[in-house]
Amino acid sequence: MAITMIFLVLAAQFNSFRDPLVILGGSVPLALFGAMVFTFLKIPAPMPYWTDGRTTTLNIYSQVGLVTLVGLIARNGILVVEFANKLQEQGKSKLEAVQQASIIRLRPVMMTSIATIGRAYSANICRWTRGRCS
Repeated sequence: MAITMIFLVLAAQFNSFRDPLVILGGSVPLALFGAMVFTFLKIPAPMPYWTDGRTTTLNIYSQVGLVTLVGLIARNGILVVEFANKLQEQGKSKLEAVQQASIIRLRPVMMTSIATIGRAYSANICRWTRGRCS
């Protein structure tokens, strides 16, 4: 139900059914797969710990991180697709528009991602220090 609603909102925003499919069907599943690979991969820990050899567990913190990841990737996908559509309206071919939009929008996408990672890292440091944050 939620994915359908997001798809319809994006379709209304872009006036197209193709662009939301690119965002929701392309970038979001790839990002989730990349995040979940390290959740379920059994990598031997250097020291014994209660997670029993897993790199991490699928707990509430990792689920909140996955929701944040989906939002971040969807936002970045919307930025790139919207800019590529504008370049295509200016007369560029599809491939040129996608390549140029990806190059031009790389800096804002990286700045947003680094800011999100920095905020999540500082929140985790506060949790690791058991609330003794400054």
